[in-house]
Amino acid sequence: MLDLENFRLSHSGALGSYEDREEYQVERTIVWIMIPEGLSRSACLSEGDRLFGPVWNRIPDVLMLARQASRQANPEFWRVHDLTQTAEAVLAVWGIWLDPDTGGASYQVGNSYEFSSEHPERPEVPEEEQVMVERSADGRLTLSPSNY
Repeated sequence: MLDLENFRLSHSGALGSYEDREEYQVERTIVWIMIPEGLSRSACLSEGDRLFGPVWNRIPDVLMLARQASRQANPEFWRVHDLTQTAEAVLAVWGIWLDPDTGGASYQVGNSYEFSSEHPERPEVPEEEQVMVERSADGRLTLSPSNY
């Protein structure tokens, strides 16, 4: 469990540093702080640190929204998981993009690696059904327009 009050992405050791982003791994999730052209890298990293806690805390809501969207697109898949009581464990957030310029974030949701390895006999969410969820600066969550 992360101590979000004291956790700073920019102090956790980047996986990669690129002209337009910094890349980190938090637990099993890859997190990028975007560095838009014309903005100071240090200011973006500070803003990314500020955004991270509230964005990370919304993961349960993100998974619920993604699950609802996926259920509409693939009800038979979810019926199997409802019968075996595994529906809550199927999805995970793979990646989070923090946008210091807008204060928003994007979440990529797909199969949970842990679920897949613990239950190889159960179906996985088809790769083409990965879900993107957007978080606005005011904290509102919506499905990305490219979904469903």
